Amino acid sequence: MSVTKRKFIRHTDGAAAVEFALLAPLFITMMMGIADFGVYINQRMQVENLARAAVEYVVKGGQEENVGADVMEATLPPDELEEVTYEAQTVCECSSAGETGVCGTSCDNGDYQRRFYSMSITRVYNPLFTYPGLPSQVTITGYARLQVD
Repeated sequence: MSVTKRKFIRHTDGAAAVEFALLAPLFITMMMGIADFGVYINQRMQVENLARAAVEYVVKGGQEENVGADVMEATLPPDELEEVTYEAQTVCECSSAGETGVCGTSCDNGDYQRRFYSMSITRVYNPLFTYPGLPSQVTITGYARLQVD
């Protein structure tokens, strides 16, 4: 082998640039996915906290029909209100059998009914980027339930 060929083979200038060019797209893709997952987790926590806040509002004396105006509008920005749907429900259960029934009726065995207020909130999350093999939309659901009396 000639001296020129040996110098060319041992020459390492530009090796770091080639490694960077090969690995940078992988790292950038990973960072975008991590950021997108972080946004999803943040929105999921917001929906769960919103459900808890709505239930606490009613349990502490707020009106069920005012949950949308008093809790949702006060918490969410106006452009996000359209994305959120909620369903409130009052349920009565007998403590011994765990049977649900109409509030105000009596339970078997002389037991009394406990009244619960529950809130289910759903929101659609659109990822920042589309990923192969994953859905283009994810439904986030938050649920909270507290005993009223």
